[in-house]
Amino acid sequence: MIGLLVFNHWVMVFISYTMFEKQPVTATQGVISNLLDKALRHQDEFTVWGDGSAVRDYLYARDAASAFVKAAHQKGKYKIYNIGDGKGHHLNHIISMVEEITHRKMRVKYLPARRFDVPVNVLDISRAKVDLGWQPEIELYKGIEHTYRWMGEEYSNADAGEKRV
Repeated sequence: MIGLLVFNHWVMVFISYTMFEKQPVTATQGVISNLLDKALRHQDEFTVWGDGSAVRDYLYARDAASAFVKAAHQKGKYKIYNIGDGKGHHLNHIISMVEEITHRKMRVKYLPARRFDVPVNVLDISRAKVDLGWQPEIELYKGIEHTYRWMGEEYSNADAGEKRV
Protein backbone atom coordinates (compact mmCIF):
# COMPACT_ATOMS: atom_id res chain seq x y z
CA MET A 1 0.00 0.00 0.00
CA ILE A 2 1.22 3.45 -0.83
CA GLY A 3 -0.39 6.63 0.45
CA LEU A 4 -0.06 9.73 -1.67
CA LEU A 5 -0.62 13.19 -0.17
CA VAL A 6 -1.26 15.38 -3.17
CA PHE A 7 -2.73 18.87 -3.17
CA ASN A 8 -3.91 18.41 0.44
CA HIS A 9 -5.85 15.21 -0.16
CA TRP A 10 -4.94 11.60 0.43
CA VAL A 11 -5.14 8.86 -2.14
CA MET A 12 -4.40 5.27 -1.10
CA VAL A 13 -3.03 2.96 -3.76
CA PHE A 14 -2.69 -0.80 -3.23
CA ILE A 15 -0.41 -2.37 -5.82
CA SER A 16 0.06 -5.97 -6.88
CA TYR A 17 3.38 -7.74 -7.34
CA THR A 18 5.42 -5.49 -9.61
CA MET A 19 8.24 -6.38 -11.96
CA PHE A 20 10.70 -4.01 -13.48
CA GLU A 21 14.12 -3.85 -15.02
CA LYS A 22 16.08 -2.53 -12.06
CA GLN A 23 14.41 -4.72 -9.46
CA PRO A 24 17.01 -6.04 -7.05
CA VAL A 25 17.31 -9.79 -6.88
CA THR A 26 16.77 -11.09 -3.36
CA ALA A 27 16.34 -14.60 -2.06
CA THR A 28 12.90 -13.97 -0.56
CA GLN A 29 11.05 -11.54 -2.84
CA GLY A 30 10.40 -11.05 -6.54
CA VAL A 31 9.67 -14.45 -8.07
CA ILE A 32 10.08 -13.18 -11.64
CA SER A 33 13.44 -11.47 -11.07
CA ASN A 34 14.64 -14.53 -9.14
CA LEU A 35 13.65 -16.91 -11.95
CA LEU A 36 15.30 -14.70 -14.55
CA ASP A 37 18.43 -14.38 -12.43
CA LYS A 38 18.71 -18.15 -12.12
CA ALA A 39 18.23 -18.58 -15.88
CA LEU A 40 20.90 -16.00 -16.67
CA ARG A 41 23.35 -17.59 -14.22
CA HIS A 42 22.58 -21.10 -15.51
CA GLN A 43 21.38 -22.08 -12.04
CA ASP A 44 18.31 -23.99 -13.07
CA GLU A 45 16.99 -25.15 -9.68
CA PHE A 46 14.18 -23.03 -8.29
CA THR A 47 12.41 -23.64 -4.97
CA VAL A 48 8.63 -23.36 -4.74
CA TRP A 49 6.70 -23.45 -1.48
CA GLY A 50 3.65 -25.60 -2.16
CA ASP A 51 2.58 -27.12 -5.46
CA GLY A 52 2.90 -23.97 -7.59
CA SER A 53 -0.84 -23.35 -7.69
CA ALA A 54 -0.64 -20.09 -5.68
CA VAL A 55 -2.19 -17.32 -7.77
CA ARG A 56 -0.85 -13.76 -7.80
CA ASP A 57 -1.57 -10.55 -9.68
CA TYR A 58 1.53 -9.17 -11.42
CA LEU A 59 2.06 -5.69 -12.84
CA TYR A 60 4.82 -4.06 -14.83
CA ALA A 61 6.25 -1.06 -12.95
CA ARG A 62 5.60 1.45 -15.76
CA ASP A 63 1.91 0.63 -15.48
CA ALA A 64 2.07 1.18 -11.72
CA ALA A 65 3.76 4.54 -12.27
CA SER A 66 1.08 5.69 -14.70
CA ALA A 67 -1.58 4.69 -12.16
CA PHE A 68 0.16 6.75 -9.45
CA VAL A 69 0.16 9.82 -11.69
CA LYS A 70 -3.54 9.42 -12.46
CA ALA A 71 -4.38 8.78 -8.79
CA ALA A 72 -2.44 11.88 -7.74
CA HIS A 73 -4.64 14.01 -9.98
CA GLN A 74 -7.90 12.29 -9.06
CA LYS A 75 -10.50 14.68 -7.69
CA GLY A 76 -13.46 12.33 -7.31
CA LYS A 77 -15.23 10.76 -4.37
CA TYR A 78 -13.11 7.61 -4.05
CA LYS A 79 -9.61 7.80 -2.71
CA ILE A 80 -8.64 4.13 -2.49
CA TYR A 81 -7.56 2.15 -5.56
CA ASN A 82 -6.28 -1.32 -6.30
CA ILE A 83 -3.59 -1.25 -8.97
CA GLY A 84 -2.70 -4.53 -10.66
CA ASP A 85 -3.51 -6.37 -13.84
CA GLY A 86 -6.72 -7.74 -12.35
CA LYS A 87 -5.84 -11.24 -13.55
CA GLY A 88 -4.38 -14.12 -11.66
CA HIS A 89 -1.42 -16.22 -12.74
CA HIS A 90 -0.39 -19.32 -10.87
CA LEU A 91 3.28 -19.79 -10.12
CA ASN A 92 3.65 -22.82 -12.39
CA HIS A 93 2.42 -20.66 -15.30
CA ILE A 94 4.99 -17.97 -14.44
CA ILE A 95 7.71 -20.62 -14.44
CA SER A 96 6.55 -21.87 -17.86
CA MET A 97 6.60 -18.34 -19.30
CA VAL A 98 10.12 -17.74 -17.96
CA GLU A 99 11.28 -21.06 -19.44
CA GLU A 100 9.84 -20.09 -22.81
CA ILE A 101 11.35 -16.60 -22.79
CA THR A 102 14.79 -17.70 -21.56
CA HIS A 103 14.91 -21.01 -23.48
CA ARG A 104 15.97 -22.69 -20.23
CA LYS A 105 14.19 -25.50 -18.42
CA MET A 106 13.98 -24.91 -14.66
CA ARG A 107 14.30 -27.78 -12.20
CA VAL A 108 11.57 -26.94 -9.72
CA LYS A 109 12.01 -28.17 -6.17
CA TYR A 110 8.61 -28.23 -4.46
CA LEU A 111 8.63 -27.89 -0.67
CA PRO A 112 5.65 -28.16 1.66
CA ALA A 113 3.35 -25.14 1.52
CA ARG A 114 3.77 -22.50 4.20
CA ARG A 115 0.70 -21.81 6.35
CA PHE A 116 0.97 -18.04 5.94
CA ASP A 117 1.00 -17.99 2.11
CA VAL A 118 -2.32 -16.82 0.70
CA PRO A 119 -3.57 -19.20 -2.02
CA VAL A 120 -5.02 -16.45 -4.26
CA ASN A 121 -4.25 -12.73 -4.34
CA VAL A 122 -5.82 -10.92 -7.30
CA LEU A 123 -6.84 -7.27 -7.13
CA ASP A 124 -10.15 -5.86 -8.37
CA ILE A 125 -9.05 -2.87 -10.47
CA SER A 126 -12.51 -1.88 -11.71
CA ARG A 127 -12.62 1.36 -9.67
CA ALA A 128 -9.24 2.47 -11.07
CA LYS A 129 -10.49 1.75 -14.59
CA VAL A 130 -13.66 3.81 -14.12
CA ASP A 131 -12.49 6.69 -11.87
CA LEU A 132 -8.95 7.11 -13.16
CA GLY A 133 -9.39 5.93 -16.73
CA TRP A 134 -6.43 3.66 -16.01
CA GLN A 135 -5.69 0.11 -16.97
CA PRO A 136 -2.45 -1.80 -17.41
CA GLU A 137 -0.95 -1.65 -20.88
CA ILE A 138 1.94 -4.11 -20.67
CA GLU A 139 0.89 -7.76 -20.63
CA LEU A 140 2.68 -10.07 -18.20
CA TYR A 141 4.57 -11.97 -20.91
CA LYS A 142 5.87 -8.73 -22.47
CA GLY A 143 6.87 -7.41 -19.04
CA ILE A 144 8.87 -10.56 -18.36
CA GLU A 145 10.51 -10.22 -21.79
CA HIS A 146 11.46 -6.56 -21.11
CA THR A 147 12.87 -7.47 -17.70
CA TYR A 148 14.81 -10.44 -19.09
CA ARG A 149 16.32 -8.35 -21.88
CA TRP A 150 17.42 -5.63 -19.45
CA MET A 151 18.86 -8.11 -16.94
CA GLY A 152 20.74 -9.89 -19.75
CA GLU A 153 22.34 -6.61 -20.81
CA GLU A 154 23.27 -5.82 -17.20
CA TYR A 155 24.80 -9.26 -16.71
CA SER A 156 26.77 -8.87 -19.95
CA ASN A 157 28.05 -5.49 -18.76
CA ALA A 158 29.03 -7.08 -15.45
CA ASP A 159 31.08 -9.66 -17.33
CA ALA A 160 32.91 -6.72 -18.93
CA GLY A 161 33.68 -5.30 -15.46
CA GLU A 162 30.81 -2.86 -15.13
CA LYS A 163 28.30 -2.61 -12.29
CA ARG A 164 25.83 -5.48 -12.00
CA VAL A 165 22.24 -5.73 -10.80
